[in-house]
Amino acid sequence: MKKALLIAGIFICSNYYSQQINYTVTHNQPIFPKYSLNLDLLNMDANTKNIDNLSFNAGIWGYAQILGGLEAQFNVQKSYVQLARLLNKNYVGNIEASVGAAYFLKQVNRSENVRVVLSEKTSYDGRYTLTKYLMVPGTVSYKFGVQGGAYYRLSPYEFEVQYDSKDLNMTNIGLYAGAVIKRSTSLKISYNGNNTALYSGNWDFFADAMILPVSSFKDTETQAAISSSDKELIKQSPLGFRAGCRLYQADKREITGKRFGVCYTATLGKKPYQGWFLSASIGITLLKK
Repeated sequence: MKKALLIAGIFICSNYYSQQINYTVTHNQPIFPKYSLNLDLLNMDANTKNIDNLSFNAGIWGYAQILGGLEAQFNVQKSYVQLARLLNKNYVGNIEASVGAAYFLKQVNRSENVRVVLSEKTSYDGRYTLTKYLMVPGTVSYKFGVQGGAYYRLSPYEFEVQYDSKDLNMTNIGLYAGAVIKRSTSLKISYNGNNTALYSGNWDFFADAMILPVSSFKDTETQAAISSSDKELIKQSPLGFRAGCRLYQADKREITGKRFGVCYTATLGKKPYQGWFLSASIGITLLKK
């Protein structure tokens, strides 16, 4: 009950505080850079079929606008900690790569309320954070498109056949295709004198169907391909899917006051030989031009 009253009090005080603020919008211009380069410093990848295949990876991803609404895309991840390799040094580390293109059909600008944070203060015991913010009307821009490309993955794979467990290195090659939405917001205000606050960030939302018709397996010790009978025993449908989002910095240094920015990714889906999987990362936006 005390917690509920505290939260209600904070909300009422914050609402009253927001009503006392006079602000001016000094910048309201969404931006879609022609080039974006992002470095993943900590990526976690896990799936339900091979628990030992949990890995922590570093990677690089981004895009480059080629012509009009057409842009090239890429994403490469390589593990620096692979749980399976801690148990068996003959396992390979995770390597995942995709190269493709996206074509955007139209761009739409909308007026929406944007949450602009004025300040954040965490309690001494870390139990709660008091955030002061304003909901400011601003322009939010959307681009709608389609994407597709080639997909490659090298990773460990363990399976049981005829009461025997086998350690294998697996390669999957295939294609992906789906829809993508880009969202951009860049809103800066001046309030109560010389104070300023900014909300700036680009989101990509995507959903892909995947087909991975090429799958090969090699024994970790002999490096020999498994027999055709063993491959038939573990054969699975080549179909899968994934959906996710990417958050990255797009504004120039003149607006943000920073040369770089923080980026995040999250992807959830289902792939052949992996089952349900989750991949999430945090990194740095290196290039936005």
